[in-house]
Amino acid sequence: MKGNQRLRLELPVFVYSRSTDQEPEPLHEMARSLVVYARGGVLLLGATVKLGQELLLVNPRSEVQAVCRVAGFEPCPPMVRLEFTEPVPGFWGVAFPPEDGDPAERKLPRVPRRSRRVESSLPIQVRQAAESASEARDLCITQNISRDGLYFRSGLLTYREGMRLAISFLRHSGLFAPNSKYIGQIVRVDPIEDGLVGVAVRLVG
Repeated sequence: MKGNQRLRLELPVFVYSRSTDQEPEPLHEMARSLVVYARGGVLLLGATVKLGQELLLVNPRSEVQAVCRVAGFEPCPPMVRLEFTEPVPGFWGVAFPPEDGDPAERKLPRVPRRSRRVESSLPIQVRQAAESASEARDLCITQNISRDGLYFRSGLLTYREGMRLAISFLRHSGLFAPNSKYIGQIVRVDPIEDGLVGVAVRLVG
């Protein structure tokens, strides 16, 4: 992943603010990220905040905290662009290499170009990545793969957008080693006939 790359990643995140004379009621909201990058992210936030306001973000999965400031707004739907006041490596659970290039090119979130997908029928083992999740496992066959994602069909487990998965490839391919484990996040679930669903996954680790 390039240092200046933006990544579409939907994650729950707690947002807090301190009470002040102007804002006597402190903010406490479970928001959702839409785009993340090394220096901050774009959140779908219901509360009203001000440009330059300082907020505290907490990743509920890792409990990592990050102090940030409101850097801008997007009108529809109401989105808030936040920038960390200090670097917080690993806050989003994504490894970003050091940024380079013109900082002016990194002010607005950008979605990375999708890698070319190729049709491929590979056996994979899938389970939910959360430590508290059931150990139920699903054996599936991929429909297509790329260096940063894959697509498979299933009718066994319940899949939902945003869910993190632990994926093992059971056979060698040109892109993935056999028996290697990867972490992915579901970006789309497509209903299919006979109770099947198609699951699009972006690999994040």
